[in-house]
Amino acid sequence: MEKSILLDSIYECVEACENLATACTQSADKKMANNCLSEAIDCADAGMILIIKLNEEPDLLHRNLFRQFVSYCKACINSCEKYNINQALRAVIICRKTLEHCARYVTEHTHVDQYQFASPSQSRKNYTQRWKPVVT
Repeated sequence: MEKSILLDSIYECVEACENLATACTQSADKKMANNCLSEAIDCADAGMILIIKLNEEPDLLHRNLFRQFVSYCKACINSCEKYNINQALRAVIICRKTLEHCARYVTEHTHVDQYQFASPSQSRKNYTQRWKPVVT
């Protein structure tokens, strides 16, 4: 997956969550406002931080920021999907799509060869070479 598609998807999620937060503040349903508002704000904030970091440091994967964003989006989906207003339903749909894009992007950009460890024999060889006795 291209990074531009991922960034657009995250931005759509942020925008949908911001619209949802606005709708929550204007809602007469105080239970919805309490349950949904903080989750929508957290998801939007985490998304903006992730967008900024992905633009600033394009070669890094930022796994922890992805985890944080995904967890906040899941919490937003779980809290807001039961409310039958357009902004909540739109945010849930867009967040689910964004979570799929994040999963695909992280999967495609995680390479096993980034984690190369020395074989035990190689490690032992390096250790013994460093500690050779000094001949006097």
